[in-house]
Amino acid sequence: ALDKAILDDLLEQYSTYAPTTCPGTDVDSATNLALDATTSFSYAWPGTNAASEWYAPFVPFEESLFQAVMSYDDGAGDRGWSIRVGTGGNVYSHFTDMYGETMPPQAHATAPWIDEVFQMVAVNTVLNKNTAYPQYCPGPNTENKDECKPYFLHQAGAYQQDDPITDVPFFSPALA
Repeated sequence: ALDKAILDDLLEQYSTYAPTTCPGTDVDSATNLALDATTSFSYAWPGTNAASEWYAPFVPFEESLFQAVMSYDDGAGDRGWSIRVGTGGNVYSHFTDMYGETMPPQAHATAPWIDEVFQMVAVNTVLNKNTAYPQYCPGPNTENKDECKPYFLHQAGAYQQDDPITDVPFFSPALA
């Protein structure tokens, strides 16, 4: 699929990366590299990580968000990590053996894995809160910029504020 081809291209160097320098339990004294540590990435859905403690109503949506997972296993089970990447290229999960999930629990009512993630946000500076476009200024005072709607795009996806078309989250697709 296209999304796999794009990620293969972006992450090609990751799969052939030099041996990890992250500390493991068995280190080669000549190179100081961890012998038992491994790094990997996969496009296969690994299932929800229950230890991430996501907001329960949104857990069923994670599979449609998932694009890839990158992982490091230190061989000792105390310094490993995994990063899950969404279809829009946003990092939505960073789980470590030592600290657990470092991302918020995604309890934002209208934005599961949309707001509380690492992502880029593009703002249309022409349309964003512009009083020249009354369709974006629905308040009684269309000359008041504070009453105008923001106009921006989240890399992760769209808010769920337009029932019934957003009863299920829309996550951004992978784009070339």
